[in-house]
Amino acid sequence: MKQALFLQIVMAPGNVRAILAGAKTQTRRLAWRPDGRPTRWRQLHDRVRAGEAVTLWVREAHAFDADGTPIYRATTARTDVRRWRSPIHMPWRACRLTLTLTDTRLAPVTAISEADARAEGAPPSADGTHRAGFREMWESLHGRGAWDADPEVVALSFTAHRWDEQNA
Repeated sequence: MKQALFLQIVMAPGNVRAILAGAKTQTRRLAWRPDGRPTRWRQLHDRVRAGEAVTLWVREAHAFDADGTPIYRATTARTDVRRWRSPIHMPWRACRLTLTLTDTRLAPVTAISEADARAEGAPPSADGTHRAGFREMWESLHGRGAWDADPEVVALSFTAHRWDEQNA
């Protein structure tokens, strides 16, 4: 039996809020680097297809109280936090969310369906579609013209688990 993979994934505050609300059950990541080499998400897709179990621990913007209690930028109403720490510096002990992968797919980013755009947590656009809302989100993250470039992405479907509530 293969050992399960336990990897990290960085999520922006809006994505964390959508996951916590149950509105986000998918995320898309680029499959290829600019130099043509596969990204870790493309490599992961190939491993998952072989049936390997994968859990992702979510790294998010955070800070710590004086007593060491984590404060999460995505969900706090506090205004006294002087400096937020980057998600890449989040230690495992501060993790409150893990994602268990249920499916991975390769596809061009523009092949996203309305249902998948909704599962991405994309808000509806001015035209009322989640797909157009996803396009706006994609371009805000990857730059103007990123949608029209139509890169291949790895679509990761997942179930979320809250550790801050389950293990309190």
